[in-house]
Amino acid sequence: MEEIDLVIIGAGFHGLIAAKTCLDVYPSTRVIIYDSASSIGGVWAKENLYPGLKTNNMLGTYEFSDYPMDSETYGVKKGEHIPGAVVHHYLTNFTKHFGIYEKVRLETKVESAEHCDGGGWIVTTSSSSSSTLTSSTVLHTDEAKKSRVLASKLIVATGLTTDPVIPIFEGSVDFKAPILHSKYFARNLDSLENAERVTVLGGMKSAFDVAYAYAEMGVQVEMIIRESGHGPMWIAPPYATPFKLQVEKVITTRLITCFSPCIWDFESGYKTIRPFLHTTALGRYFVSKFWSTLESDIHYLNSYDSHPETTKLKPWTKILFIGSINGVLNYEKDFFELVRSGIVRVHISDIASLDRKTVRLTNGESLESDALVCCTGWKHTPPLTFLPNGIETKVGLPHPIDAATENISPLERRADEEILSRFPSLRDQPPRNPKGKQLPGVPSTEGMSSYQLYRFIVPPSFICTRDIAFAGHMLSILTPTRAQIQALWITAFFSGELPKFKAPLEGERMEVQYETVPQGWGGRFPESVFEEVAYFDVLLGDLGCEIWRKRGS
Repeated sequence: MEEIDLVIIGAGFHGLIAAKTCLDVYPSTRVIIYDSASSIGGVWAKENLYPGLKTNNMLGTYEFSDYPMDSETYGVKKGEHIPGAVVHHYLTNFTKHFGIYEKVRLETKVESAEHCDGGGWIVTTSSSSSSTLTSSTVLHTDEAKKSRVLASKLIVATGLTTDPVIPIFEGSVDFKAPILHSKYFARNLDSLENAERVTVLGGMKSAFDVAYAYAEMGVQVEMIIRESGHGPMWIAPPYATPFKLQVEKVITTRLITCFSPCIWDFESGYKTIRPFLHTTALGRYFVSKFWSTLESDIHYLNSYDSHPETTKLKPWTKILFIGSINGVLNYEKDFFELVRSGIVRVHISDIASLDRKTVRLTNGESLESDALVCCTGWKHTPPLTFLPNGIETKVGLPHPIDAATENISPLERRADEEILSRFPSLRDQPPRNPKGKQLPGVPSTEGMSSYQLYRFIVPPSFICTRDIAFAGHMLSILTPTRAQIQALWITAFFSGELPKFKAPLEGERMEVQYETVPQGWGGRFPESVFEEVAYFDVLLGDLGCEIWRKRGS
């Protein structure tokens, strides 16, 4: 069996920078990066790209600090969003420039990772030169090659957008048009040219992107926002707030981040501002005005109330409570004008059944469709099996909660009490959708635990063995920056060189506890927007790094 120092699963931003960082510090490390795709990039792999797909970020905010994405090389100007093809090109160049490319094994699916008694992991993979990717993301081959390696360390960098959730509707088997997840939209581009009318299910950014791509080609789009779901996402123009600030720079301005309830502020240096804003009546007034002004600005800029159809795209939940469920209008044309003109029609309803080429809704409408694209999210656990059986409860992954032990622990109760005392406004949380229900054919997450990872990276049970870490298992906007900081933290952790790290006492639960609400993803996995800088501060503080670049100068 081949022996490797470090195995990384995933060749996206997090996996690639993890490999580079480790090799920068320890050049002789034997590293392998596995990815089931046929190209570099993770979500930005070549096979996932389609015309018009762009980042929410603009040039200069979606790159590694030591490898700038310059305009001359990549053809993107300041103030422009970055096309998906450019991101793929950038990451491919990055791997070749730093000598990582030859360490990547593409079209290789990691089937399982088995922990060894003495530490390390036996990683089992399947691959073949004739491998092809299917809608189930399983490698199908006539002669799939199985192999195993013994890895001293393992980094799981598959992220949270790898394994798609595809609902099963009544009549799906008899539907005479393609049913596909947005992940596979790029592999079905013939529908852009041949379809006359399509149905897009979902209210998140991928649904907006797919609807826009079809509408740009003159295809009639029927966009379904589930009445039983969470409603359409908050989607903002590239420049928001009354001061017209670039969105990704708003969330990295320290003073502005103080308006968000955040428990990770112990490294930030704002010892008085945040308590004033969140524990005093006057401070809470300013906080309330901040969020209401931000909401009003987005409502005004998007002109939701200018047309009956655009009104249907108004978010159902206050922006304070939606976490990372947001997006940016990064399109060449006005998306809302496509709605006002009728090219994109919005339906607030659920799918009742499918019949031949007809999508029947619970409100009685019938939509003729040449394709049904499900923008219905992702499974929240890595697409591999951890062994031996039962270890998923120790590696920090979501798992069924034992009914006998599901009562709130003293530590969790203490955490809730502290959070609510520091942020009293969180007591007034939005109600659940009374019509809310699970997508048909999709397993419920009720009764499942959330991710339980120290610093959102390391399972508490493996803090002493130091042989596994999760990179990128949280949702946020600042992916490259977070990937770099997590990579450095993991490298230091694996080598036992985190200056301020202290192993927990035996039996202590090392979880980051914070209040969750129905509309956010926090009950399932970590997410951050205005809390991102504070999270960076925590990791950099563990590393003993200076977190203040300017000290107010």
